[in-house]
Amino acid sequence: MFERRLRIFIVILFLGGLLLIARAAQVQIVDADDWLAEANSSAERVSYLDAPRGDLIDIRGKIIARDVPTFEACINYRALPQNPNPRWLRQEAARRARKLADWSTADADGRELLIARESQGVLNDLENMWELLAALSGQKRVVIDAAREEIARGVEDKQRKYAQREYQKAIDEYNDTPPAPWYERWIAGKRVEPRLSDFESKQIYDQFAFHPLLPDITQEVYNQLKLAQDQFPQFSTGTGLQCVLDLRPAVRRDYPYNDVAAQTIGRVRAVSPEDRRDDPNADDESRRYGLVDRIGGEGMEALLEDRLRGTRGERRTNRRGESISIREAAKGQSIRTSLDLELCKAIQESFQHVEFHNPKVNGVESPPEFLPMNGAAVVIDVKTGQVRALVSVPSYDPNQFDKLYDALSEDELNRPMVNRALMDAMEPGSTVKPIVGLGAVTQKLIGPADTIECDGYAHINGKRVERPRCWTMSMFNISHHQTSNGPHPTGFLTLTDAIERSCNVYFVTEGSKLGIDGLSYWMHQFGYGRPTGIGLPETTGVVPNMSRLEPGERASETWYASIGQGPVLATPIQIANEMATIARDGIWLRPTLLADQNAKPTTRPDGSVDPDRVDLKLDPEAVKAVKKGMMLVVNSPAGTGQRVNRDIFGNTVFDLLIAAKTGTATAAPLSRVIRDDQGKPVRDESGHIIHELIPYGSHEAPNHALPWYRLTGYEENGKPKGAHSWVGGFVPADSPQLAFAVYVEYGGSGGIGAASVVREMIAKAIELHYLVPQGSPNVAKVSAPGEDLLIERED
Repeated sequence: MFERRLRIFIVILFLGGLLLIARAAQVQIVDADDWLAEANSSAERVSYLDAPRGDLIDIRGKIIARDVPTFEACINYRALPQNPNPRWLRQEAARRARKLADWSTADADGRELLIARESQGVLNDLENMWELLAALSGQKRVVIDAAREEIARGVEDKQRKYAQREYQKAIDEYNDTPPAPWYERWIAGKRVEPRLSDFESKQIYDQFAFHPLLPDITQEVYNQLKLAQDQFPQFSTGTGLQCVLDLRPAVRRDYPYNDVAAQTIGRVRAVSPEDRRDDPNADDESRRYGLVDRIGGEGMEALLEDRLRGTRGERRTNRRGESISIREAAKGQSIRTSLDLELCKAIQESFQHVEFHNPKVNGVESPPEFLPMNGAAVVIDVKTGQVRALVSVPSYDPNQFDKLYDALSEDELNRPMVNRALMDAMEPGSTVKPIVGLGAVTQKLIGPADTIECDGYAHINGKRVERPRCWTMSMFNISHHQTSNGPHPTGFLTLTDAIERSCNVYFVTEGSKLGIDGLSYWMHQFGYGRPTGIGLPETTGVVPNMSRLEPGERASETWYASIGQGPVLATPIQIANEMATIARDGIWLRPTLLADQNAKPTTRPDGSVDPDRVDLKLDPEAVKAVKKGMMLVVNSPAGTGQRVNRDIFGNTVFDLLIAAKTGTATAAPLSRVIRDDQGKPVRDESGHIIHELIPYGSHEAPNHALPWYRLTGYEENGKPKGAHSWVGGFVPADSPQLAFAVYVEYGGSGGIGAASVVREMIAKAIELHYLVPQGSPNVAKVSAPGEDLLIERED
């Protein structure tokens, strides 16, 4: 009996042993590769190699934005959150406590007290580190804390996504795996469904890694932080100790031309939570945005972000820190833009000494001055539509943006961060008159050689219009055939004469025939009231709209819109493209900032897409008449833009035929928000923000804080007024290469203020070989409808 039981027991032990051997064989032989791979995977560490952005290059091949080497201050995640990793905090405190003399003699409770005391010391050292980082970077402590919080939040979010992804993968594998035979289940154990909590407890690499807190530090800051590292907490790496602050090589975005065309080139900024939420490459680890990546924030940096952004590399290391594999990072594309930064630089510098003529005071004329002025300029290649210059003044240096941000954002009068070339929609003044003339002739409302008499007042439906009068009557109380500077022999003006002399009477009369709807149509055809589609944020401007006007206003607003005042606003880019369209005989092209392709098409409200090239089908004779008039603007004694090609002594400057149209647009006085001691806007009893008017500066009493804000004249009631200065045109007039528009804020007469900028722009364009002087320096040939006109130039 006993022997029988013993035999049964031995058999059971034997079978159990066989099962254990089978299970061991399965684990160590059959599944060995799987277990080894899992072990290696769990021991691997993945770090990413940031890729440099591509370069931005101007039309001449000069780099205008690039990545250059720098340093970054990185913090290990253990110390980064507001509440540091408790396990690490205790380990670091214990390491410090063990160095104390009291440690060897203390009992368990005493040692706990020492560790608690050293824990507070670690926290104090961290606090000192944050303060030092803020001081050396020139940032407020709250900014440093906000950056820490953002990184910590991002790591937590990434950990949750990792847990969800791994959990879903395990669930899918569980559901797709058929039940094993009973003996395998018996050998391997019970099949258990994965639990999310198992994955949530797993830590990811980011929770042990360093994260850049200050992405761009100078050599001086680097040296000071290097000296201070011994004062900060450490952690064990398995091979030694490392400070929680690490200083690493990095790259920063550099703009070699500093503030030149900064609003157009743009800048980079830190990636925001919204950027990561809307990241189109969120599923691509090599392309998606990391917590401390940089992204194009404005200008072409933002427009071309997808092409400029590189592909990050990847380095895998084992538990001992040895490299397993490396995938090199790939630099983003280098993109050739259409801009010429040397031309932009010359134009920008010309705004520092704009010619300004002061109004007479008590009949006494003050001498002209050369003042630093604000404004914008655009230059377009006529044949291609490529933008050679897009300048806004004042500008800022994107290399110093973080340091200057507070001052830049608070400067509400100079508005240095606004791209005036695209965002300032102002009354265009007389630069709109070519559109009115071309529209009227094309619609057969008048012939190009038909005349309208100017006696200083328009006559509509047999009645004299008191306002607006011709500018000669307003300023000198005379009509065009009375003026001493190139008097018209009859006072009956053709379209060419009206453009040359900028006659309000002619265009008010033709505008009345076109009506509000006709004016709106033709202005819209030339690009007013809609974005050009250049690819950067831009203001659409305003075209006249009958529905916005009260019945009693429609006639007068029509008249004012005909001369670029009242219900019409345009941006410098729109004016420049208007001039380019005239230079192409009525072919509208979408302007572009790229040398190799056009910007994205503009979508209309109805969902259709504006084409990149449109033939406006203008009357050819009307185009000739307007072009001739624009040539005479610069080259005849009666022209309003002679200063475009004459210096202050009246000497001809260029051996080139220039076509232009001046504009002087009445400007509203400046006002600013009244603020309290805390910088908050002051409000009235109704809750409205209170503004205060800023008095104009003058030659006798300049405003040194705003030297560009100048008095340009007086209303009939004696009230002071200011005016914006415009010049638009193209050159050479007989074979257009470049079209342009210049806008000088509060610059006074378009024929003087903006003209002085145009002179320097053309001089630089000649130096850069965009323009080649031709023919005799004393004679300019003007093509006109049916005739050639020779204009004698003065030596």
